[in-house]
Amino acid sequence: MFVFGNFSNREERIDLFFSRRAFGIHDIIIACGSRSIDGKTGEMWGFFILKRERFEKLVVEAIDELPEQFQKRIENVDVVVESKASDEILKQQGISRPGTLLGLYRGIPLEKRGVGYANVLPDRITIYQKPLEMLCRSENEIKEKVREVFMHELGHHFGMSEEDLKGGGL
Repeated sequence: MFVFGNFSNREERIDLFFSRRAFGIHDIIIACGSRSIDGKTGEMWGFFILKRERFEKLVVEAIDELPEQFQKRIENVDVVVESKASDEILKQQGISRPGTLLGLYRGIPLEKRGVGYANVLPDRITIYQKPLEMLCRSENEIKEKVREVFMHELGHHFGMSEEDLKGGGL
């Protein structure tokens, strides 16, 4: 599980406006706005929203760019992209703020697979597109964050705990 942000109980308001621009062959929405908390205006911010196909390409690139020693150890894992985590998944993970879950690993880590591990559905790494886009202001930032989240979730496949991953990870 990869979660971002520190939140308080203060009411938060975000004002947005969107503009559509074409960058090469990819259609990207640039969202900009101002953020205010308790009526105090914060800094201007922006983020990119990519078409699903382009986002999925960034995920494939993150997988392809893995060092060979990691690629060789990946066994029976599907990687999928979803828009955002469902309310059910957020509840299962104990997350109360929608949009804060960036990725999720579900499966049996390699170190816990025994001789009886056979004929099972693949483990699943889910990368959540919208929360990642909300964090980033450019396609390069999205690519880096996708790589970071994928590596974090892959660490769980290799048997690493949240504490292990926060302490340096892969």
